[in-house]
Amino acid sequence: NKKKKMLDFTRPVIQAAGVLDMEEAEMLAGFDSISIGFPFRLGYHHEDLSLSDAATMIGYYNLKERAVLITYLDKAFDIIYLLNYLNLDIVQLHGDINIYELLELKKIKPENCLLSLSY
Repeated sequence: NKKKKMLDFTRPVIQAAGVLDMEEAEMLAGFDSISIGFPFRLGYHHEDLSLSDAATMIGYYNLKERAVLITYLDKAFDIIYLLNYLNLDIVQLHGDINIYELLELKKIKPENCLLSLSY
């Protein structure tokens, strides 16, 4: 396993979303300024890989500090389940979500939970 590399939000950050395989994950892991997005439970797109494959990549390349769960889920419990399964703290939410679900998400997983909302 390689040393963890945290994102430096004082510099521009590029997000690469939709890792397809271990080879691509290894290539992206070599760039410090890249956030690696793992899209799951999407509104209408097909998922690029399985949850277990994504969890393996995140663990093997120590991507926890730079990996982002991208999802259209709108229930805190479901989002927390995926974050925990993938061992991630950062989630990028797309679509509509009730403010009470956001508050619940922050209450259940307050440690380093960074929310990014996109519409």
